[in-house]
Amino acid sequence: MKEKLLSILSSFFAKPVDKNISMDNEDIWDSMKHIELVMILEEEFDISINPMDIPNIRDFNSILKKIEELSK
Repeated sequence: MKEKLLSILSSFFAKPVDKNISMDNEDIWDSMKHIELVMILEEEFDISINPMDIPNIRDFNSILKKIEELSK
C-alpha cells in the first residue's frame, strides 16, 4: 500500500516524492490541491474519507494511516 500511495502522490505532483512529503513542505499542495488529492485517493483505494478527517491528513504518514484504517 505504501508503494501505491507513493506512486499516486508522485503522479499527482508530477515529480518523484518520498515519505516525507507534506502540505508543509510541498509548495503546490494548497487547499484546492488537497481536495483534489482526497478525491483521487478515494477513487484509487475505493474508500470514502469522512469530511471531518480531511484536514487531518496532511502528510504521507497520516494519509497512509487513514487509508489502512478505511481499507479494513
